[in-house]
Amino acid sequence: MECKSCGAQIAESGATCPYCNAAIAKAPVIYVAPVHSAHPSSPSGSSTIAEPDVTGLSRYYQDEFRKIHQSGEKYKGKWNWTAFFFSWIWGLTKGIWLPSLVYLFIFCITRGVFSIVWLFLFPKRANWIYYNLRIKNKRLWL
Repeated sequence: MECKSCGAQIAESGATCPYCNAAIAKAPVIYVAPVHSAHPSSPSGSSTIAEPDVTGLSRYYQDEFRKIHQSGEKYKGKWNWTAFFFSWIWGLTKGIWLPSLVYLFIFCITRGVFSIVWLFLFPKRANWIYYNLRIKNKRLWL
């Protein structure tokens, strides 16, 4: 530590400078809690990962998006019953245009045969697709 009055190098233990007898102002001790990463496999290993902005979403999507985010996207979301019963309509209302329109096109060409695959694949990944569109602004397929 350096004395503010004379500039001499001094130990922090005393109340006055041993060279010029000036009072040593001690900085208050502030405890800072260690920062733990919310994502254990984060490459930098430094600070926590910011929570996604889920304002304006229903409680269901807020909870799902937080789970997806906190898992590092290993959790792909739970089964979405609304996407199951109203698949392409749900997709269009959420802004998932391309998969919904492709589904309608293929449905018309195959006369509904493709619907069986879509019926079970889309609701399984619907929350994850919506998360990527809404939070990360990425357009993804299944």
